[in-house]
Amino acid sequence: EDNLALGTPAATPFNRRDTAKSGRTLHIEILEIRTISDFTVFTTIACPAVLTNQMALATSKLACCDALVLSLFRGTSLNIHAELEALGKWYPPRHLAKNWPKEIKLAKLFKDWAKDATISSGLAHRERRAYILSEMNIIDGLVAACPSLCAPKAPVILATIALAFDELRWVLRHSPTKGDALPPKNRLKHYVADQYLESQLVVLAGTACKLAARFARERATVAEYYSNYLTGCDANALQNLSTAAASRLPIDHLPRGLPDLVRRIAHLSETQISPKSCLEAYDKVLRDGIWTGGDYSPSAIANSPIAIARLDWKRLAAVICASAHAKGMLKDEAITLFLKRGHTAFIDRSRLADGSLFIQHCDPGSLWPFRNQLLKALDEAFTGKPASWPVAALTAIVAIARDAPRSLSHPSALEDGNELAVEARKLGEHAISSKLKDAVLASLKRLANNCTRLSEMIAPVQAAYRLERKELAAAEAEKKGGRRGSNAQASTAGEEMLAGE
Repeated sequence: EDNLALGTPAATPFNRRDTAKSGRTLHIEILEIRTISDFTVFTTIACPAVLTNQMALATSKLACCDALVLSLFRGTSLNIHAELEALGKWYPPRHLAKNWPKEIKLAKLFKDWAKDATISSGLAHRERRAYILSEMNIIDGLVAACPSLCAPKAPVILATIALAFDELRWVLRHSPTKGDALPPKNRLKHYVADQYLESQLVVLAGTACKLAARFARERATVAEYYSNYLTGCDANALQNLSTAAASRLPIDHLPRGLPDLVRRIAHLSETQISPKSCLEAYDKVLRDGIWTGGDYSPSAIANSPIAIARLDWKRLAAVICASAHAKGMLKDEAITLFLKRGHTAFIDRSRLADGSLFIQHCDPGSLWPFRNQLLKALDEAFTGKPASWPVAALTAIVAIARDAPRSLSHPSALEDGNELAVEARKLGEHAISSKLKDAVLASLKRLANNCTRLSEMIAPVQAAYRLERKELAAAEAEKKGGRRGSNAQASTAGEEMLAGE
């Protein structure tokens, strides 16, 4: 967005349909919200001098007031506000104090941020989780009824799943049972532990994993849709834009092969990007893991035409944007339009085609560090909870055990990867053999109780309406030839009817 939107976000209307400024769709940008927020927090801690800029100050406040702790590696986290308050005690140093704005008092500023985060972040994320869960249920129903929607609505589905997993990691990371998830001591009086608990944790996890699995089953349709989009609509647009952009580039000051690279990128063909090559790239990541079979592996890139095209584009964009003439080139509308369309095609749609965007942002394996908390939530789901809760928890735990080795193991740490694979297999076997048995037994017990209650509801009650039954028996005896006034006969007939019942 423009500078005004960052400076005064409340006063500036946000038009989600206007993609001319960034060249990207809103849902694709949503996938990077957590990365941007974490980067902003790290920048604030590592380079606090940026806070002299008003836009950077407003952005840092939004990011730092959104959480109490930040994930570093697997289950290791960083207490944001403890670090900031420690930083505020000595920064700025003496040699920068003269030029530091007097109105920015970092010590007081960081204390206010810690107070705001402690009071409001838990409630804000609870409301966000409730909204995401309701939206996921709607999307899951639509996709189940019409699976072909996965292709055109892929950005919406991926954004919803990614937000759900992000909220799951947030609430598990901020669990009050974890000692490192508390605010600084002088802010504990504002801390309410119940605000950082989620009663429907297993439902949110199970629904996210179920929707992710449903989307993964339609990978062939999604790959065909976006590969055809790249080789059709995007290729035609890039050919027209590249012709105008190539004529505006200062060739004398850029690498000689740049025009050839522009033409090669613009001429996307079905032999270069096809549904088959996209599916092969996706299957390789599933088989070998993201570090061995994905974009982080040189051998995997060399065998993937779509990854090679993506790297060509990144090389071109880096050359143009890092050039000494970048300021003048980026003011040229022809060049900026070419860059925006190329970024949308090669960074967004190509990753939708080969599934790398789905694997990166919608990975249940990222919940592996919090498996013990989910197992505890699974045990609690058997006691007085709806029948769907244990099923949702089992769905999440099995998905985590299946995907954790793929997403967390690294080829340079083989021993850690082997231990992770063994532990993940044990977790999956435990979930299927023990917890699944408990879920089946609980369902059968619940079914037996329902059958018993229903049978009691429809069983005849002998004492109810006894007088009415006697009168009906007397009337029946009279029809058969007896007298209405014969009490003995009526009584005998009534007793025989009741005895027969």
